[in-house]
Amino acid sequence: MAFEAGAALNARLVLLLANAVGDVPLVLAAIERARTAAPGQGRPQQGGPDQG
Repeated sequence: MAFEAGAALNARLVLLLANAVGDVPLVLAAIERARTAAPGQGRPQQGGPDQG
């Protein structure tokens, strides 16, 4: 899969999941947490943004 196709898939997935969650602050916190996570840290913990 080309980079552009992967990025487009990721964007669609984020939008679909954000719509399913329906909690804008929670979605924004999750995006920020994913953005600041160092590569190789492993999988993010499950739960809300205040459980990390």
